[in-house]
Amino acid sequence: MGKNLNELINEFKENIRVRTEKINKNIDELKRQAGELEEKIKASTAKLVDCELAGDEAGIKKHSGETKKHQEALALVKAKIEAYETELERTGQGDAEFLEKIRQQAKTEREARLKKQRELAEERKRVEEKIKELEAEKGELEKEIDRLSHDAEVSAVLSNIGDLLCPHFVPGTTRVMSYEEKKSEIKRWVES
Repeated sequence: MGKNLNELINEFKENIRVRTEKINKNIDELKRQAGELEEKIKASTAKLVDCELAGDEAGIKKHSGETKKHQEALALVKAKIEAYETELERTGQGDAEFLEKIRQQAKTEREARLKKQRELAEERKRVEEKIKELEAEKGELEKEIDRLSHDAEVSAVLSNIGDLLCPHFVPGTTRVMSYEEKKSEIKRWVES
């Protein structure tokens, strides 16, 4: 299997880091060389001036050629430094082919994530529908439980022969027996 987006990005960053280190190392070396050449130019120019003042034609020719050679080498080194510095600025842009790989992987992973998101949304919808069905079933069960929790038998006895079984007045008082009291009496009678 290919690399995922994070792996590609990390590889890209590592390639840039390595490339940047190499370029900086080369620039440092070229700057060192430029410094040496500048010292050689100073030394050969000083000798050239001495030869000119002394009228030494052979020395003038020798040191003039030597100075020119060092100046040409320095110009070449400075041109390389400039080229490396330009390359260093461009390094952040990286390898176009590698960047395209990263772009394609990002696109692939995005499409996969969106597809999974749609699948999960559909699954959630199915679960919500199932929950609604179960809630309706639960409601029916609660109604049945509630219906069964009422003492239907007590209510039937109370409504039909309750007055025959329960005295109208509370025994030993002149107070009229309430419906709840009659119900309680009949419930004890049914359960006995």
